[in-house]
Amino acid sequence: MATFWNGVSAVATAVAAIAAWWYVRLTHRLWTATRDQVDMLTKTRETELMQQLMSGYDRLRESIEFIQQYYMDCACSGPTDPIRRYGDEMALNVDGRVIDENAHNLDDHRYRVSRFFVRTRKLVQATYLSEDVLVRALDRRAIAVFLNLVDGLDEAKAGSHYSRDDRDFYNDLLHRRYDEND
Repeated sequence: MATFWNGVSAVATAVAAIAAWWYVRLTHRLWTATRDQVDMLTKTRETELMQQLMSGYDRLRESIEFIQQYYMDCACSGPTDPIRRYGDEMALNVDGRVIDENAHNLDDHRYRVSRFFVRTRKLVQATYLSEDVLVRALDRRAIAVFLNLVDGLDEAKAGSHYSRDDRDFYNDLLHRRYDEND
């Protein structure tokens, strides 16, 4: 009788070992499938975010062209410091009078471009958007548009209320994440 129970115990142990192996195999397959699914969803989400950033920047083309033309007009007319000219118009325009139509019209275009970059910085800092996605979506020239054309106008408009957060963020990003040849 002891031999019978030893045999049953050996068969039960073998069946349990096979069941454990099968469980581990299925669990590993499930883990692999889940990991692949998460990777795919992450790539899809990043792709959508990149497309939204690129589309958002593309919608700013008209405003960017207006700002560039404003700088060119200032260079051809004197030359005049575009930031000072804009700041003077904004300071003089407190009662609603428009003295410099071109500088006055610049404000809406500056605001659109500035808000895009402010929103993007805030999304990155709140970790809703990764720096990797931002760097892949916007090239060095896009960051330079903000830093070289818009940020100075923001400072002229805000005066003593100006915050360097955006300037510092994008300068740091430019130096850390972009290749000089981009």
